[in-house]
Amino acid sequence: MTQWTETHPGAGDAESIRHAAMRYRAGADQLRHLVHALNRAPDQLASVWTGNDRAAWSSNCKADAGSIARSASSVDEVASVWLAYAEGVESIATRERRLRADPASAADENYTRLRLNELANERLSLDRLTTSRLSAAMRVVRTQPPFDVAGLPRSAWSMSGFAAYAAELSLKDAALLMAKLSALPPDRVAELWSRLSHTTRRQLTTSAPEIVGNLEGIPYADRDVANVSRLRALHAETLSAIDSSRLDPRLLGRADLLSALLERFAALTLLLDQFGDGKGLRADPPQFLINLDSNVQGPPLASISVGDLDTAANATWFVPGMNSSVLEARDYVRLAKNLNDRDDDKAVVLFLNYKSPGPVEVLNNTRAIAGADRLGAMLDGYNASRELAHASTRLNVVGHSYGTVVVAIALSAADRRVDSVSLVASAGIPSDINASSLHVDSTHVFATQAIADGIAPLGQFGSGRHDPTAPSWGARVFGSDGEVLPDGSELDAVDGHNAIGGTEQDDKYKYFGRDTESLVNIIHVIDGEYREVTR
Repeated sequence: MTQWTETHPGAGDAESIRHAAMRYRAGADQLRHLVHALNRAPDQLASVWTGNDRAAWSSNCKADAGSIARSASSVDEVASVWLAYAEGVESIATRERRLRADPASAADENYTRLRLNELANERLSLDRLTTSRLSAAMRVVRTQPPFDVAGLPRSAWSMSGFAAYAAELSLKDAALLMAKLSALPPDRVAELWSRLSHTTRRQLTTSAPEIVGNLEGIPYADRDVANVSRLRALHAETLSAIDSSRLDPRLLGRADLLSALLERFAALTLLLDQFGDGKGLRADPPQFLINLDSNVQGPPLASISVGDLDTAANATWFVPGMNSSVLEARDYVRLAKNLNDRDDDKAVVLFLNYKSPGPVEVLNNTRAIAGADRLGAMLDGYNASRELAHASTRLNVVGHSYGTVVVAIALSAADRRVDSVSLVASAGIPSDINASSLHVDSTHVFATQAIADGIAPLGQFGSGRHDPTAPSWGARVFGSDGEVLPDGSELDAVDGHNAIGGTEQDDKYKYFGRDTESLVNIIHVIDGEYREVTR
């Protein structure tokens, strides 16, 4: 990023940035010419070369063409990000020049300092958003070609050859193969995994469950098997660590470390109770543990699908806010069941897969940026899976409180092919993002905030982020303060800020409690019944 200062937030040469972007665009065009040549090559040799070798070579050509085409799209996305950055820098520079030319600015130094500070905050947000978008776009550009660079033998370069190669691996070699596959984009992972036999999939899962359980592109049922298989060992390891910590003199006075271990143990106990011995699959609706990241202090990060995400025609990601973790999983499962509305063709993913902030951190975007990267990767993985299955499904994202910040950053960074967005009781959206930034039809972007909710406005004010229910933000605002429907039935008003209660009885009057106006409206949104939404 161009160097700038708080006193000169418009620094930078927007035209040079545009020229750099166009060089990326030209590179993408060259890659597409190569794709065209690779796709034509097999047909050009059809009359002079036949047999199995030609078939394998043709398969490799098509695979390489697909990989290069994905790289071309990513390079195009990099160009688009730089063009947007140039436009943002130019806008800030123009306003800085106008400010300095304003007579009121010359007469009032405090006024000038305040306006420059606002522009500097906008520039900081622009730089951070651009960095996030570039990271997402470059992820595929940096990915190695799928077969040869991964170090696989030439015989494994075709799809059938890869399946045969994987079936013969020892557990150690299978683990190494999974490590290599984890560097591939989700669409490639999905394609390769689909060619493997059930036995080979199980062997790879046994060899590297921590990779299989979190690798986008692998079917969610297989990921659940991998993650659940790790729970007992993690539970035992944590209990052992707690026992050892009480005898370790180096940990005397470190109540924070012991507290983190105890929270981790409680979270793993809960997950074992929910998913151990096949309980998750026997639940109604079935529950799948589709992420499990134990490389953090305290409760592990996780994602839980309530409903079968592999077969559902309607999928919704729910992103909770401050102080959310696996420790509240039972409450969030009730929330997911309410959103599913007893429909077997729906799945709701509880995104407990980011380190949510506490009361102090909720006023900055650091945790949201990290969570947005994880959320974006999951949504991209889901799209890759449904593409492979040629499935036409509906994808929705719902955020509550600080979760709306995560959602806004993730969806503004790239097109995640989301059908609807619901922002509930928002802690505020970064100032450089509005409804039209989310790569979603803006008429399908909704927001709500109850009159009785005194917490959401505090988050917006304290952070300087924007209220998505404000008319200028661009969302369609729906009601959450109670409503009498034409048939005479009454919908409850929300009485505070919480998404869900601590018990089923306590769920009443919460944003996602049964019979509240907000829940009924959110269900209409995720079902695409936009005309039924009350205001």
